[in-house]
Amino acid sequence: MLKTACTFLITLNLSLFLGGCGSLFKKKVRDKDREAAQLYLQIGTSYLSKGQYPQALRELLQARKLDPLNPVVHNHLGLVYYVRDKKELALESLLEALRLKDDYTEARNNLGRVLIDLGRPEEAIAELERVTKDLLYAQPEKGWIHLGMAYFQMGQFEKTKSSLDQALKLKRNSCPARTLYGRTLLKQKRYQLARQTLEQAISFCQKAQPKSYDEALYFSSLSYLKTGHSQRAKVQFQELVHQFPQSPYSTKAQSYLKLIN
Repeated sequence: MLKTACTFLITLNLSLFLGGCGSLFKKKVRDKDREAAQLYLQIGTSYLSKGQYPQALRELLQARKLDPLNPVVHNHLGLVYYVRDKKELALESLLEALRLKDDYTEARNNLGRVLIDLGRPEEAIAELERVTKDLLYAQPEKGWIHLGMAYFQMGQFEKTKSSLDQALKLKRNSCPARTLYGRTLLKQKRYQLARQTLEQAISFCQKAQPKSYDEALYFSSLSYLKTGHSQRAKVQFQELVHQFPQSPYSTKAQSYLKLIN
């Protein structure tokens, strides 16, 4: 799931959340330190959005040192730790962000995703249900997608689809929502419908989130195998191996190619 996790940084919004944060910071932090921390935060966020994670971590740690009461700093540190596969550190940072600001929905959404990756879906559901109820959250489909992921991890596939239906109402061309929906249909052995759904996912991922394309391509290939289209599956598995040699799905695709050949 690591590749999916990194992919899903669609779901972990890099919104700066910088405006109007002044009221969040305690007077114990000196003004000049707060201003310097804000600058480090902006620089760190820029590095984070560009995928330059060591640089982002360096700047955000400096921001935290100068202003440890800034929830945005802790949220962004949580994101850096998450993409570096330091899930426990990510958890600590996101919990601190919410301790400082309980209604920080973006941090709560990120927390839900980390809990899923830590194999704690029940706890994730409790957090993500709060996310989906926040009518002011700018990207509510992300909360529904993560909620669907938690139910999927628990094997509750009807609830998975119900959550993803809500996400797709909000954003019909969502790559992660379509992909997970297709995977859910595969689990339910509804192979024909899964194939159609994953074909749509491939189209959306190619256009909007090419880094998620390997996951959609892999499960689409499986759906072709399940519906008796082994040659089409072979072509897609070969494409996956060629385009994404470092993907964990590439190794699985190679195994299927040996069986098909």
